[in-house]
Amino acid sequence: MKGQICSSYRIKGTEFDALCKILESQNSTPQKTTFNFTEFMSMGSEAIDWIIPGFLPKAETILLAAQAKVGKTLTAWDIAYAVIAGDRIFGEQVNGKGKVLIVSSDESPNSSRRRFKARGFDLCPEATDNLRIMTHLDLSNLLDLESQLEDFRPDLVIIDSLTSITRESGLSEKDAEFVRPIYRLKDLLGRYGAAGILIHHESKNKEAKSIDKVSGSARIVAATWGIWQLVAANPDDEKSPTRWLKIKPREGEASTHILEVNPKDSWPSQGIFTYIGEFGDESGEKKTQGERVIELLNTYNGRGLTYKEIDETLQIGRNLYRVLDGLESKQIISKRRSQHNQKQWVYATLSTTNLECENPGDSPPPTLLLGDDSEEVKTLDTQVLEDIHIGFTYDSHIIHIPQKINEGVNSPNPCLDSVSPTDSDIHIPPVLEGGRGCDDSSENQTVLPETESDDSQSSDRTLKAGSVVTCEKYPGEILVIGEISGTQAHCCTTFGDKWIALSDLALSV
Repeated sequence: MKGQICSSYRIKGTEFDALCKILESQNSTPQKTTFNFTEFMSMGSEAIDWIIPGFLPKAETILLAAQAKVGKTLTAWDIAYAVIAGDRIFGEQVNGKGKVLIVSSDESPNSSRRRFKARGFDLCPEATDNLRIMTHLDLSNLLDLESQLEDFRPDLVIIDSLTSITRESGLSEKDAEFVRPIYRLKDLLGRYGAAGILIHHESKNKEAKSIDKVSGSARIVAATWGIWQLVAANPDDEKSPTRWLKIKPREGEASTHILEVNPKDSWPSQGIFTYIGEFGDESGEKKTQGERVIELLNTYNGRGLTYKEIDETLQIGRNLYRVLDGLESKQIISKRRSQHNQKQWVYATLSTTNLECENPGDSPPPTLLLGDDSEEVKTLDTQVLEDIHIGFTYDSHIIHIPQKINEGVNSPNPCLDSVSPTDSDIHIPPVLEGGRGCDDSSENQTVLPETESDDSQSSDRTLKAGSVVTCEKYPGEILVIGEISGTQAHCCTTFGDKWIALSDLALSV
């Protein structure tokens, strides 16, 4: 198509590319890209939405590379089945059933059909509506792919392979221009919220190490969110079933995972690969510890706990540092500096770190229950709560909080989800990082300056935790979520958790 347009309008290929870039820029939505340091640091962290937790993020593209006959296509097929059926893969449960688009242009349709039957796709009822196959794609013309993305809306797109979809471009893998259409492909998938697996091959150069083994320019790896390299554990033994999957994301720590190829007859029931575990953690101890940390942090709804508070509760020991670093590098949790001690880190789950509530008021906060008899406390004096916080230190005994939740909360905090009952009571530290919480006692109330007189406006002009306010500096309604000092209030805005001057706030009508 590019050649036809250039010939019809008598323009050069370079001129055509320049015109395409101008059209792209004219049709894209401009976004703010310049911030001062304070704005940039206060924007907060966004949780990664995972297709496969810890492995494959939504709306990102990874490069899956391996030498011939190692099993890169089989790996992608196994992932596709897990996403369609909602199964486990690599020891993780995929986040719900999804749709998969496979671009299979590296092998014949007959070969693809044999692979689908061998894995058991024909026995999977979800495959009828949730799996679509394209047998051809030209990377220089993404209109066909965009049409499928618009119509099918897949959660995952697998392209097998990069070489086959670029054969018509006339470019070599080592050319600098070769990577440009990969960026366009990645951006296109991202706009539709689809994850991408781009299959590529590795060179046979035995002296090349790590990502240098990937065929072509190093820019190919740089264009993706991360690289997966599948390696035969014993390359001299073709019958050896063991494979090493080396994961290197753009950010965070690298990891190596051990897989074993199952007998072919068992693929429909057991999958193509059996996941053995992460290299060095085959027992799964570190993973289990990470799950315990996330469960504890979720209990606090994003307010955060220090290392000492977490360790006092879970008793993990020095390995807790590795666990926290791993979770933070995968952007499953976040860390920020403590308000009480700037040299200490406070860890929180990212899903609520920014305290951006889509539906304020849907979930009332949990009610503290005192004593082992599970007697429900229907009204708690806020001054009593304040005294409890002041009276305890980090070295205090841990408070035992039973499971019941008070349904009659007087001043709900919309940014706190209610704690769901569990099979057993959870012992948690009494000191909550992130301030005194929703204290609406009289000494922590501030009266805002009057703005405009309005008979329909509530006569209660008191600002407290849970109040909904407005501010000219930030769009939309703002929620007061914590401490109120003499001149500032701790607020939840569309740009994250911020301290805002009282003079800039007005109670929402």
